[in-house]
Amino acid sequence: MKMRFTISIFLSTIILMAVICADILFADSQKSVGDNLEEYVKKIERIRKNHTAEASSFVDSSGKCGLRLSFDLIPYWNLLTESQKERLKTSLAPDSTQKNRIIGRFHIFYDTSGFNAPTVLDSNYQPIIGTAEEFVDSVGKYFNEVWAIQIDSLKYDAPPLEGDQKYRIQILDFGFGLYGQTILSTNPISQGPPPRYGSYIEIDNDFRDVYSSSRGMPGLKVTAAHEFHHAIQLGSYGFWSNDLYFYEITSTWMEDVVYDDVNDYYQYLSNNPSRRSHFSMPDVRFTMSNGSIEYSRAIWGKFIEQQYSSTVMRNVWEYMSEMPSIQALDMALSQASSTFREAMIQFSLWNYFTSSRSDSSKYYKEGKDYPPIRHRDTTYYVPPQGSFSDSLQLISAVYRPVILQIVTDGHPRYDTLMSIVSNIDLSNPTSNEYAKFTYRLQSTPDPSFIPLSEGIYTQLTVQEPTHWKSIELVNREFIFSPLSSEVVVYPNPYRAEAGKQLTFALPFKEETIASITIFTLSLKKMFSSDLKSIASLGQNIIRWNGLGDDNDVLPSGLYLFVINAQDQKYLGKFSVIRN
Repeated sequence: MKMRFTISIFLSTIILMAVICADILFADSQKSVGDNLEEYVKKIERIRKNHTAEASSFVDSSGKCGLRLSFDLIPYWNLLTESQKERLKTSLAPDSTQKNRIIGRFHIFYDTSGFNAPTVLDSNYQPIIGTAEEFVDSVGKYFNEVWAIQIDSLKYDAPPLEGDQKYRIQILDFGFGLYGQTILSTNPISQGPPPRYGSYIEIDNDFRDVYSSSRGMPGLKVTAAHEFHHAIQLGSYGFWSNDLYFYEITSTWMEDVVYDDVNDYYQYLSNNPSRRSHFSMPDVRFTMSNGSIEYSRAIWGKFIEQQYSSTVMRNVWEYMSEMPSIQALDMALSQASSTFREAMIQFSLWNYFTSSRSDSSKYYKEGKDYPPIRHRDTTYYVPPQGSFSDSLQLISAVYRPVILQIVTDGHPRYDTLMSIVSNIDLSNPTSNEYAKFTYRLQSTPDPSFIPLSEGIYTQLTVQEPTHWKSIELVNREFIFSPLSSEVVVYPNPYRAEAGKQLTFALPFKEETIASITIFTLSLKKMFSSDLKSIASLGQNIIRWNGLGDDNDVLPSGLYLFVINAQDQKYLGKFSVIRN
């Protein structure tokens, strides 16, 4: 899959040095920095001549890490010799092309033959030979649409233009996995701080090897929206070396502002622990740039747009012409009668209400299409006391489900609590350190504890309380009434195999329609359905074939079940052994 690898940077030279050669800088400690930099220069020269195999292997193995590395490597620019700088300027200059056209506000450079020639894709995503002009027509159409929305409607300042008062677009075959890139001039147009830069944009010539739903014209659309906003950011508002994350958050969000029907940013939304996404790593600092998580945090823009106004995002950039992103965010949100800290707490709440918990009237309009946030393992609280300890980075949140035992008139019943703990310490926003906290629950009133629900009191213990906030959500769907007799499950353990059924014997004789839901111990829903009970050998039973909602046999492990029948809810557990 071709991955978008945007380049919007202080010096385009440093970017490509980082993208292609980051391994060289630290690979051989015996070499001098000067020797390593010469290797950078040579490698960049090779790749700029031929966008193929060498760069492809690097991008495939490293993902979208170039921007982060480029920001880290900016100090090395001053270590380049004047000769090296001149060679890089020559290498990074726009290639000559066979043809160019002006369409509206854009000057488009392209070939009509050869491997760089653009082509439109057919319905099977195969190139249609001889469609270079049609592709260029689309480039002009979509970039001018982007200009109209971002500058004319949303009122962002226009980026610096060339002598003909047009913005330059170059079409190339990015065989090594790019959608597009914004290349900055090596000399700032304003020293700042922050410095500002002129730029031009390079885009792929067919968008064939991109995220599946974005192939062809959808890929061109989001690239136009994304890259042109980088040109606006760095040409109109300036460059801040520690704020790469916010440049990408805004540009990825802007894709969806301009072309809401494409949703290319969905590819970054995952709660799989192997993926670097906000939904899989909510405990990682908001300011992190690791080549993926910053793209997933385009949802911040969606949150700001719905909770406040899209104007807030533009106002952040107005303030960033004078100050870095965290201060700019706080200033822009203060204009909306909020603060950055308050917004981050609300953001953590919004990110819980996605997938099956989504509520488009209160939270993300597209929340049903987002994955559920990844949470910690479930904690069990049995009175009179309980606790759990955890840690998270600055400006982040962690989600911990707790099954509560509540005793009423001597009868136990169960409730679930989702505790969302946020660290909103802004003192060192680029720190990777984890801060510890302890969350306590008890059944005895205490002035230092907060009353939660029916005889349960909670306390968040941290070193600096003003930097922390917890939100407690009690999910009433999981309240279980006391019963005189319980559901009996057999066989238990259940050996999951084709054709073998698990039986739930109900504590009443009348046949009924029962709603049954099965969860893992971490409260991940595996199966949910309405099943008819039947009378069998003097019992009223429900039979289930052991297949989850994905039509696969449940993995080995312990499971919770909830049965709702005759206005009662029953909680129990059973084990599965899978052959």
